[in-house]
Amino acid sequence: MFGSTFRSMVLASLLCLAGTAQAGFTTYTDKAAFLAALSAPATDTFNDLPLAMVASPLSRAATIAPYSYTATATNGFFPGGAPADVWLRPSAATDEITITNIPTDVRGIGGYFFGTDNLGNLQSGGDLIVQANAGGGGLGVGVLGATTSSFMGFVSDGPIDSFAIRMSGSQTLPGTYWATANDLIFAVASTTPVQVKAVSRKSHGAATFDLPLVP
Repeated sequence: MFGSTFRSMVLASLLCLAGTAQAGFTTYTDKAAFLAALSAPATDTFNDLPLAMVASPLSRAATIAPYSYTATATNGFFPGGAPADVWLRPSAATDEITITNIPTDVRGIGGYFFGTDNLGNLQSGGDLIVQANAGGGGLGVGVLGATTSSFMGFVSDGPIDSFAIRMSGSQTLPGTYWATANDLIFAVASTTPVQVKAVSRKSHGAATFDLPLVP
């Protein structure tokens, strides 16, 4: 119990250093709710990547839209997973994955984030920090005990400038966990109309009157 509580406290302290958000963010751990808040989503599955060393920077595009972007890792990438489901991961455990050159109309980024071992296989129990930056500020959120089903999504009220995935604390030591991403989703702001007010409209001859509805 103490170990789990201490780990959460340390991670919370790390998140305080991530920066004060200057753009408003809403975070989601449920994929369906994340997608419902946005429009025109497109996913980069990474399934076209080889299970071998890939140089950085990496020019990518989420299909359908498409939303182009650049992925970087200091020592390059070494994707993991399997040929039918490839995961993006850096070649060095100490590296983070950074996403930049994001189209200016993108307001939402999300995906599945977890840790892998030196062979690119899932290593359950890793703690990650996923951070979105917009307007000069950022918001970092901890994903504790991450697995391949650990979803995290960010929706911003302004353009998302960059996005980063990294392991937290001592897990960044070589030979521990590699920060890994799968099915990275990009989307634009929702086009769903937002109700501003509700009134009861009355007509009297050529004149009309709007009477506010009081709950």
